[in-house]
Amino acid sequence: MAAAIVAIILGLVETFFGRRLFWVFVAIGGFLLGWFLVPAFFPGAGTWLAIVVGVIAGVAFGLLAIPFTRVMVAIGGFFLFAAALVLFVRLLGADVAGGSATFWVAYLIGGVVGGVVLWIFLDWALVVLTGLSGAWAVAGGIGWFVEGDPAWLQALVFVVLAALGIAFQALDYRRRRKKVPGDVLTYR
Repeated sequence: MAAAIVAIILGLVETFFGRRLFWVFVAIGGFLLGWFLVPAFFPGAGTWLAIVVGVIAGVAFGLLAIPFTRVMVAIGGFFLFAAALVLFVRLLGADVAGGSATFWVAYLIGGVVGGVVLWIFLDWALVVLTGLSGAWAVAGGIGWFVEGDPAWLQALVFVVLAALGIAFQALDYRRRRKKVPGDVLTYR
């Protein structure tokens, strides 16, 4: 129950303030790097090692994101999209064991796409991705509290929150951009 509550709270923060808190997004990418690569390099390693390495990588990536914004967001996008594509390929039923050729092909394709997209469309990609991922976390957390098959409720919460969060962040971004001279935009 505590995990569901945390997912709802953090998901709401990410949904509405994700672009401003971009370093959290990069830290999540760093965590996923550790989480997915530890089993790929050390197949017998336990879950705790993946978590520890993920946390260390997440903290390092989050701290580096402040002085090296675009580079770290692109790197975070690489790892986030890489992990997402591996999970998506697994959902489609492919055998994507850690360290297999299929794993690495999916990982690299997802990573390159994610890195390029976030490099080119930094601010708008952050608005959309954090709006979607935050809404996904909230919907999953709410689903924990509903008996039966809450898939319809989770889908409704996801769609409504994602739309509201993306709209809110887009308006906030445009408003803040008008206040900052030139193309320089701070994330504070």
